[in-house]
Amino acid sequence: MKKITLASVILLATGCAYQPNNYDVTMVLPQQLSAEQTAPLVSDAELTWWLQFNSAQLNQLMAELNSTNLTIEAAQLRLNKSKSLLAQQQADFWPSVSGRASHRSSHSFEDSSTSSSSGFGVSAGYEVDLWGARDAANASAELSVLASQQQLASVQLQLQTQLAGQYFYHLSLLRRFDVSKQNLQAGESLLKLIKAQFEAGSVSGIEVNQQTNSLLSAQNQLMSVERDITVSHRAIAVLLGQSDMQINLANENIDTLTVPQVALVQSAQLLMQRPDIRIAQTQLQLQDANLYQTEQRKWPSLSISADLSASDLLALGNAWSGALSAGLSMPIFNAGKIDQQIEAAKTDVQIALVDYRDTVVQAVKETLDSLTELEYQKNLYQLRLQELDNNQQLYNLAQIRFDSGDTDFINLLNAQRSWFNAKLTFASAKRDMLQANIDVFRALAGMPAVM
Repeated sequence: MKKITLASVILLATGCAYQPNNYDVTMVLPQQLSAEQTAPLVSDAELTWWLQFNSAQLNQLMAELNSTNLTIEAAQLRLNKSKSLLAQQQADFWPSVSGRASHRSSHSFEDSSTSSSSGFGVSAGYEVDLWGARDAANASAELSVLASQQQLASVQLQLQTQLAGQYFYHLSLLRRFDVSKQNLQAGESLLKLIKAQFEAGSVSGIEVNQQTNSLLSAQNQLMSVERDITVSHRAIAVLLGQSDMQINLANENIDTLTVPQVALVQSAQLLMQRPDIRIAQTQLQLQDANLYQTEQRKWPSLSISADLSASDLLALGNAWSGALSAGLSMPIFNAGKIDQQIEAAKTDVQIALVDYRDTVVQAVKETLDSLTELEYQKNLYQLRLQELDNNQQLYNLAQIRFDSGDTDFINLLNAQRSWFNAKLTFASAKRDMLQANIDVFRALAGMPAVM
């Protein structure tokens, strides 16, 4: 009968490896999210969606964001930590080796004799991965690194869209500030005219008071916009991690920005590139690896160790000895504790599956909502443009008729208010349309198909 050596046992035992389970995560999606790929997929590092707005200032802010934002820095540190934990886990594939050295001296007070002894030894230990549990643990560590990378990508996307939205809001405020100044100047000019007519007896004091109220309202509006600009400036500084709240922003005109032509039908494949969906997929894989490791607790474990020692170190080890041992152990009775741990791990897998489906459902809703909002804002922008042109013509006609004495001051005042309100509304309409595009970029992880 042939002997089974320790080496052959190890070789046989390490033949088992962790094989992840395949879970059915297919879901039916709306027709507006087609199955066909309509845009090339790019890596997270290549996502520069903000370039489509053709804003030099925004491009500069995005470059600063990735290097100065504190939330991104923290996410990068968490990624570095997960890489360190992976390297720590991979070290378990190697045997552990330790050394020891000792020396002892003694003195007898009875006969004044002395003695000394020394020793040296090296020991090594290794736990054989009988059932692939170490493979599963290593897979978990690798998935943790992947999850950290996906979290970093998610944080970057959220902050990039937040920065773009805040910057476009800042530009719209600058436009509102210009309109408010024009409104104030026009109100001051009209008040001078009304006062002159009042002194000439052609209008009453009522008209003077009405225009004064209109002028005060314009002053209040200008102050409010100035405050909002200051607050918006600080919000951008915070995103860039500037504790002194000091940043230099160029006076860019919001009307010069390009509006991307995003298609209203997008690819389902693009949707699946969202960081939150990829994170949910990774969490499912992590729970599967955890289930496998938990199930292996019911099976035997094999460990081997070797020891080499010398009894007299000072004599260069004249009494060497060595030992080689192996041990096999497995749980016999634990009152069903491991079985319950396995059931809990299976439940975690089911929870991860439900979380994945819920994440997809929420992502579909967010994507469709953002596309609906984009279509609405594009149509609304055209209406606001027509309103602006119409109110400008109305004011010009009212001014002409008032100067010729064909209409009263109330009609002119109402026309003036309508015109300036239309200009303020139009300034916000461009920003709202840009924000709707940003929301689509966020919903589709920065990769929507364009027309």
